Parts: sequence; C-alpha cells; structure tokens
Amino acid sequence: MLVKNQVLFLFKVLLLSSIISVLIKYGLDNLLIQKQTYLAPIIIFSPVIILFIILFQRQRKDIKL
Repeated sequence: MLVKNQVLFLFKVLLLSSIISVLIKYGLDNLLIQKQTYLAPIIIFSPVIILFIILFQRQRKDIKL
C-alpha cells in the first residue's frame, strides 16, 4: 500500500513538472516578454520553487500525522 502511494505521488510530481515545463516552453513564447535579463531567473527557477513548496508542505503534513 505504501509503495503504491509513493508511486502515485511520484507520478503526480512528474506530471506537474512536465505541465509546467511545457507551459514555460510553449506558453511563454506567445506572451510579449520584454528583453529584460531579470526575467530569466524568475522563469527558470519558478517550477523548482513551486515543487519545493509543494513537497515541503507535504512532508510537514506527513510528519504531523
């Protein structure tokens, strides 16, 4: 049962990461982004930060139980 939950969670994380990556690659090309260098780190690191927050909150929730 625990292995099934872990596999399901891993699949969800991979799916979310893939969706965010596709949105960045194809969705942001259609937006009018100015040629500003400060936008690059935000665009690159936002998926990593979002996934870190999700995983950190899930870990805190599991520890409390």
